[in-house]
Amino acid sequence: MRILTLFLGALVTASVAAQPLDWAKEVPVVAQLEGADNPESALGLAESFFQKGQFGEAERLALHVLRDSPQSQGARFLLANIALSTGRIDLGQKYVSELLTSNPKEPDNLVLQGMVFMLRGEPVQAIDYLKQGVVLGQDQCSAGQLASYVNTLALAYHQNDQPELALET
Repeated sequence: MRILTLFLGALVTASVAAQPLDWAKEVPVVAQLEGADNPESALGLAESFFQKGQFGEAERLALHVLRDSPQSQGARFLLANIALSTGRIDLGQKYVSELLTSNPKEPDNLVLQGMVFMLRGEPVQAIDYLKQGVVLGQDQCSAGQLASYVNTLALAYHQNDQPELALET
């Protein structure tokens, strides 16, 4: 959930037409794996790289986790966030679709799908997913996480030229 909150902040300021990263300039992640002796610690390290804006490192490490643990929803979630944060919406959609297939009632997954639609300029579809995420999040999420969902829903209403609903949200 912490990654989603960071991504929401980036969504407000990021350009949808982000330039692809120069992955070759990133430091090889293999050196970092020595301290990550299990998928959870490796994923934690990947999240740390993501939070620092080191998307290439985060992606390589999350892909490593996914190869070792093909069922890892955390790795998929992080990979979706990385893809969307770097303007690779189709790749982000691939990961979000996998997340929704395995867990269609997870609020983070629904909100992430809503963000994909927002980045595509399809706020009507985004609003449907975001509303579902908010409703389910009321029972499953912290107050801070729910607030970030509601803020994202307000942004979608604003993007859909519905400022009155944005204010009510």
